[in-house]
Amino acid sequence: MRRPLALVGFAYLLTQAVSVLIGTKEAFLLAVVALAAGAIFLLFALASKNRKYAIPVVLLTAAAASFLFSVQSAPLQAAAEAAANQEVRVSGIVCEPPAVDDSGSTHYVIQIDDGKWGSGKALEGYAVQVTAYGRFHAQLSDRVTASLELYMPEKESFFSQQNRLRADGILLQGSVDETRYYTVEPGTLPAVQGFLEGIRSNISGVLSASLAPEDAALAEGLLLGGSSGLSQETRSDFRDAGIYHLLSVSGLHMAVIAQFLLFVCGLLPLPRRVRPVFACAGVLLFMGVADFVPSVVRSGVMCLLMLGGQFFSRRADGLNSLGFAVLLLCLAHPYAAADVSLLLSVSATLGLLLCMPRWTAFYQKHHPRSRVLRVLVRELCGAVVTSVAATVFTLPVSLFVFESQSLVSPLANLLVLQPSTWLLYLLIFGLLFTTLLPVPFLAGLCWQGAALLSQWLRKAAAFCARLPFAAVCTDYTFVKVWVLCALLIFGAALLLGRCLRRPPLWEAALCSALLLACNAFLYASRTADACRVFVAGSGSGVSAVVSYHGQSVVIGCGAGQARVQAILRRCGTRSLEAVALLSDWKGEVQRASQILKAWQPAHLLLPADVEQADLPAAAAAPALQGASSLSLWDGRALLLYDASAALLEVEGTSILFVGAYADYSDLPAAFLDADVLVCAALPSGEEAEALQPSMTCLCAYPDEQIGENAAAFAAYARAHGQPIVMGNAQDLVLEPHLPNDLKVRRND
Repeated sequence: MRRPLALVGFAYLLTQAVSVLIGTKEAFLLAVVALAAGAIFLLFALASKNRKYAIPVVLLTAAAASFLFSVQSAPLQAAAEAAANQEVRVSGIVCEPPAVDDSGSTHYVIQIDDGKWGSGKALEGYAVQVTAYGRFHAQLSDRVTASLELYMPEKESFFSQQNRLRADGILLQGSVDETRYYTVEPGTLPAVQGFLEGIRSNISGVLSASLAPEDAALAEGLLLGGSSGLSQETRSDFRDAGIYHLLSVSGLHMAVIAQFLLFVCGLLPLPRRVRPVFACAGVLLFMGVADFVPSVVRSGVMCLLMLGGQFFSRRADGLNSLGFAVLLLCLAHPYAAADVSLLLSVSATLGLLLCMPRWTAFYQKHHPRSRVLRVLVRELCGAVVTSVAATVFTLPVSLFVFESQSLVSPLANLLVLQPSTWLLYLLIFGLLFTTLLPVPFLAGLCWQGAALLSQWLRKAAAFCARLPFAAVCTDYTFVKVWVLCALLIFGAALLLGRCLRRPPLWEAALCSALLLACNAFLYASRTADACRVFVAGSGSGVSAVVSYHGQSVVIGCGAGQARVQAILRRCGTRSLEAVALLSDWKGEVQRASQILKAWQPAHLLLPADVEQADLPAAAAAPALQGASSLSLWDGRALLLYDASAALLEVEGTSILFVGAYADYSDLPAAFLDADVLVCAALPSGEEAEALQPSMTCLCAYPDEQIGENAAAFAAYARAHGQPIVMGNAQDLVLEPHLPNDLKVRRND
């Protein structure tokens, strides 16, 4: 085994991922099977002459990983099941800065240290994420004593909300019961954490005082991570250009910090072997200032391993270092393998470690003779190869997790990678010459250069993001199936490479590309002339997008604006015909404002209680209030709007969309005869008797309430003769063809 740590680390990561997918009890069975198989292969290896231990090591590592997962996750699962779907009275500390979403709701992460009674006792020592919608307010380190309504996050896949939260150390989700008595006691940070927060606050203050607001926000995001200070437009540009990773502390940032610290230590009268020790201390300090978020910890561990190798006068092997870092992170947390950012970081680093040596060898054989051209080709092509390698190796993970992919990422990285490194150095020297070693002239030069580079990064991101097909939607079911098939094809190619002189990787790539093209063609031909209705499967109300030939209509904004915009991109929207609000709820109005600003629709349908002035971005759209109708796509569809409800008539099928706060008794008679009802909560009593739909789509329904209301669901289904269709956290797609011919599927 040439790289034992790499083999052990990656085997542990993959086994932990499998354990997360199959569950606690099944992981224990996997451990038993892997242990038995590992023992058998170890005996064969000891008895043979070659003594190859790779397979036994992998199997024994898998046994250890699955066993440790089952042991570590069992108490987590038990505590979650004990407190889920209940109201508990607890006390704890707000351990992360509160986050505000696009609807104005605030999310808090509370580390519980006192469960007042009952099920709350099971939560002691764990963190929960709760949402407050009104007057409840708390800050970092405040002590909160309140009644929480908790539930288990949904878990429909490996990259589910439950697994993502568990990877962040969060056990349950819920909300604060603001109708019950609660207290918020101002707290003080521990001495070390207060010291680190003070440094972070001082850095933010210096950046704000030295740079323009947008430049300061970008500088803070680049140096410390985070994008909260950036405008929505800038965040979208960075995301569509494929360079959003610059706004989270990663290996690039840590490498710059480490090089700067080694440079400073080189100026001091310190022995060469002692310099990495001071650099390690500086890296740890920077990790603390950056709040020890997972991406910071991962990149910091890698950087510390590199500096440790310098201390011991050894050059670290890249794959071994990566495997050792992965092993440490997975040992520290049983759900680390479900952390999307960890998988992306490991995949990108693996791609660079495997591809860059080959590129370097090729460049050394074929580089130009001219020194100027040699440097130019090395820098330009090296940046492109780096971006392509990282993109290709992270593609399987990103296709499963993200809803769109950037096609201009290599170009964007070529334009911003080196300038972002220069910007980091200028920010560090600017802070140094402003605070520790005040030299106003040098500090001014650094801040001027930082402002110019910040503007360059924003303009480069905006240019790349606005190129045709800069970002394409990949949130299709066939894309995920294609990823699995492509992985199988490449796996078979690597196995064939054991028999042949070289693995047929180019042939595998061509076969995978043809398979993707065939799937895309079949999907495009199937949906070419279809009018489709996408019902969002998340949020706090009803949101639907009706699409036909690149023209769309948004009905309801109960789901987050990001969810609605993702659906608009998925169905290839070129122009937005109309936006119809289904309630006067402040959150829906705010979400609608963001959609209006991004898409500038031709029409706006508003409830009687909502004024156009409440939506600042709606000045250019003619507004229709109260009862109104809108003919769509040369009469192919008709949209009727009244009383916080909308009726869509298309292909002989009528679909009724009802807002969360609609009064069914006020609906027109034509609305009550709809074929399909789309709602966030089932109507009851006289309301249910007045409606006789052939199908009801219940969207964005909390998973924890399904079991509680199973009897009501069954009674409603029996009364209407049709089952209730639910998205289960996935978008529903309704495709009417002819009268009484409606196709329904999850996602697309």
